Amino acid sequence: MNRPRAVLFDWDNTLVDSWDTIHDALGFCFVAMGREPWSLAEVKARTRLSLREAFPPLFGERWEEAQRHFFARFAAIHLERIRPLPGVTAMLDGLAALGLPLGIVSNKTGAILRFAVEAGAIVAGAGARQQAALLRYGEALGSAFQIADDILDAEATSEQLGKRAGKDAERNKGTFVSIHGLDGAKSLRDGFVGEAIAALGEAGLGGEGDTLREAARFVAARAN
Repeated sequence: MNRPRAVLFDWDNTLVDSWDTIHDALGFCFVAMGREPWSLAEVKARTRLSLREAFPPLFGERWEEAQRHFFARFAAIHLERIRPLPGVTAMLDGLAALGLPLGIVSNKTGAILRFAVEAGAIVAGAGARQQAALLRYGEALGSAFQIADDILDAEATSEQLGKRAGKDAERNKGTFVSIHGLDGAKSLRDGFVGEAIAALGEAGLGGEGDTLREAARFVAARAN
């Protein structure tokens, strides 16, 4: 087997045990939407798709409302419940010692990206100063990602996105593009990318932060 250029992990139930949090947030969501909550066993058996794939069949046209309920509850409880899975810390330390770039690919919303960075710093045992700098990175990265989403919805095609483009304008939704214009939104996006990269310098991450720097640049360059 060839040496990998990098190792990417999913987050939920790969690096951390999230089942209790997911079960709680889904139960909260189901009750808010007038449905009977699933048991923990049912959640584990039925949760196989991404939220964007699973919620439309469950909630129909109200799936985005259900998504807001789920993420609101998840955001309120996740940090107090986060626990690394057994052996994860030793595994990550071993891979890092081999000089392999490590990264996480998970649900991509601004809030979840911020959470992933904050939680990663906690799990890795970062000091208070480094945690604060990484939180600034996560906040800037999440903001840049959200603005990039608004820009792509405005100027990309449905074929490029893999989903219907132009939904924000059709719904007359307030976005960074509708408020600041396309050029203004791009300037804001690029500014947050710069802030994210600067925060990594404040965290004292040299070559160890290269993957995070590339993640920030990718947010501005991505086409879907």
